[in-house]
Amino acid sequence: MTSTISSPQRPASETHECRRTKALTGMSTETKRLAQEFEKRLADEHHEGLVLRHDLGVAVTRAHDAEAVYGSNAVEHLAAYLGMSPDRLYKLRTFARVFDRAEVEQLAARRMAYGGRLRYHHLAAIMVVRSADERARLFERVLAESLSVRQLRTLIAAGAAEPQPAAGASRRPKSLLEQLGEVIERSQGLARKFTKWREELFDPVGTVALLRFAVLRRGHVEGL
Repeated sequence: MTSTISSPQRPASETHECRRTKALTGMSTETKRLAQEFEKRLADEHHEGLVLRHDLGVAVTRAHDAEAVYGSNAVEHLAAYLGMSPDRLYKLRTFARVFDRAEVEQLAARRMAYGGRLRYHHLAAIMVVRSADERARLFERVLAESLSVRQLRTLIAAGAAEPQPAAGASRRPKSLLEQLGEVIERSQGLARKFTKWREELFDPVGTVALLRFAVLRRGHVEGL
């Protein structure tokens, strides 16, 4: 499916390097030094911000998976303490699972055609795409066309990021055993949740009291 997302309107001949060269020509020596210092510091801040989010995602994954160490509902407790939605922390976990640290560092160092850089929200939008090849293609398009996050999301929503199957190829249907295994896994998960809810809602003393009340209630009804 071909998308018609429009890129920022800039003169075709005016690349980022052309603009940089023009700007430097009119600068004094001290202003050039200051410009280069700003550029380095902003690049470092951008790089550290993306890598930091990845490291946080790794930590969230560890807290979620190691329940014996961090306790149950560790992510929810962290979210409550930090004053944010658990979804934001789970999003960081997905971010760290989809992209490894080296990939994040490489993406943080790259520039778009018109000088901008990939933001965290670019990566967050692309991480929902299953195919690694499609994700790579989207990154190259964002860099080449300097797409905004909104343009990128529109592109993905339009289906331009969906992998195109080869001619005559089709997805293999799941076998009966695979489907049965998924049903059993979901059932076991529900059973574990029900057991936990029952333990939390009805402690031993409360259960005995409830049974006594039911017996007394039944005797009262039968005596009417």
